[in-house]
Amino acid sequence: MPDKKTDPMQELKGMRIWMLWEWAAGRDGKMTKKPFAANGRTCGTDEKFSGRWVTYAEAVEAMKKFPGRAAGVGFKIPGGYFFLDVDDKALEDPYVQMLLRRFASHAETSVSGNGTHIYGKYDLSQIPTYIKKETDKKTGEIKERLCLDRQFYMKNPHNDTELYLGGVTNRFAAYTGNAVNDEPLKECTQAIIDYSRSNLRRLYPYYEEFRKIWLAQKKKQELLDQLVADGVFIDFVRETIPESHVDDYDVLSYIGYEKQPLTKEERIDRILVSGYLDKFSKENQGVIRLLLDAYRDRNIDELTNMRILNMPEFIQINAPTAIVKGFGGKEKYMEMLSEIEKQIYVA
Repeated sequence: MPDKKTDPMQELKGMRIWMLWEWAAGRDGKMTKKPFAANGRTCGTDEKFSGRWVTYAEAVEAMKKFPGRAAGVGFKIPGGYFFLDVDDKALEDPYVQMLLRRFASHAETSVSGNGTHIYGKYDLSQIPTYIKKETDKKTGEIKERLCLDRQFYMKNPHNDTELYLGGVTNRFAAYTGNAVNDEPLKECTQAIIDYSRSNLRRLYPYYEEFRKIWLAQKKKQELLDQLVADGVFIDFVRETIPESHVDDYDVLSYIGYEKQPLTKEERIDRILVSGYLDKFSKENQGVIRLLLDAYRDRNIDELTNMRILNMPEFIQINAPTAIVKGFGGKEKYMEMLSEIEKQIYVA
């Protein structure tokens, strides 16, 4: 007799992370999935409810006690696992098929039947996080919470796709069990990087096109925020690059076009040996060297903002107004910053 196939979701089903859910009207009047505990009490994904979470088998059994109320079961995504949620796209959609091939992990149809859930694993150590301190409004107690870097949360409005990472994003997944890719839960860190690459190339198919857009963008952070919203995981990929002090430009060039990233130190050294500084006075060369030193630990938007002249290093040279005047006035100073930016990003 052949061996019984192992349930690919068994490792999650055995965890005490499960709860039931019901349909309830949200604040906007739309029906939404509201979790509740196997004993019928209030429940959710916050740690304070963890004592009410049960295993999958216990959640399914508990549904029998709430006929007409319980619409299904779901689970809190635990650390090291991810949930990729694609809405309003048929299984046959080329985009969905591409994701199924790329992630090659367990997948199911959504509750509506018009979407797809992909579940898998990822390397939590490669995700940039920070500790956020919050004060409890009732007790005044200060609590610490692990948060995801704001650039890493992904909700792509252009293709109805959301990616949630357990351990840092607090999310409930409504489980259906209607498998469309009955594979084990796979480690998909590389797939997330590849997904970022395809999204960047969808926006800018060619490297030179991306480079032109980058140089033309006055506020780089606005472009970065838009790319993250479009599913380009900049900070995730940065953590996979061995070199430290790598510019966002190099991370994106690596993601989308497989360009070998340069460190900020390497970009600065190229400027210093190019002879570019020779046309400036000794005093102005000193200012530019300080600007380049500041660039090592700051983003390009900070470098090209005149407020940087209020830093102590610059004040030691001269007052901000005097520094600007030394370059021939504000217009000439801004021209210099524009030139420096172009020199930094010489291909």
